[in-house]
Amino acid sequence: FLDKQRLLDAAQVLANGRVYSMDLGYRHDGKGNGRYWLLWSGTGIDGYIVHQIEPRPRWSKKLGPLGYVMQSFKAMQQYPNIRATVNVDGRIFEDEFVLITVSNCRMYGGEVLLNPTGILNDGLLEIWLFRGKGMHRLIQYAIATKLAKHTEDDDVIMVQGKQITVNTKPVIGCHADGDPAGFSPLFCDIKPGALRMLVPNTAPADMFTGKGEPLE
Repeated sequence: FLDKQRLLDAAQVLANGRVYSMDLGYRHDGKGNGRYWLLWSGTGIDGYIVHQIEPRPRWSKKLGPLGYVMQSFKAMQQYPNIRATVNVDGRIFEDEFVLITVSNCRMYGGEVLLNPTGILNDGLLEIWLFRGKGMHRLIQYAIATKLAKHTEDDDVIMVQGKQITVNTKPVIGCHADGDPAGFSPLFCDIKPGALRMLVPNTAPADMFTGKGEPLE
């Protein structure tokens, strides 16, 4: 049953919120044809898994997160090590990477906090590069990130930029907001202030620059 009071409380929070313009990412094919994404895009182990398990079968969806984890673990066993060249506004990073994430928010996957001070309308994307190969390195990164220790690892690189190109060997799947989005090379651009959104007054005050506009 719906709790009417909770609905009223939620409506009041939104009514007291403010309107901000949020940046969006744009994943394209290098010729301008592509799609917008809201939270993150990337390639590596996550892009590979998404292409292996989507669309998910009914049994997996019924199990919820457990079903996703079960399918992901099976897919991981076949993940090929990749070597990538990452170009961020002319800065080049070349190495073996288990994960390359282009982020437009503070979280990853809805549960892992990548950057607690990320700003959603600063006109920049955050590029997270996790160097290395093999399942053991991936597990190390997963634990470190969960404990908010990933920024202390010298093999984790974070840079900001507006235009990103990722070439990989071998070619591997990419994703946008967790959905399959073609294969490498990955091209991502920032689209500053492309989305106007109503932000509740309970949101962290430092997520946006400026004061926003009142709801009218």
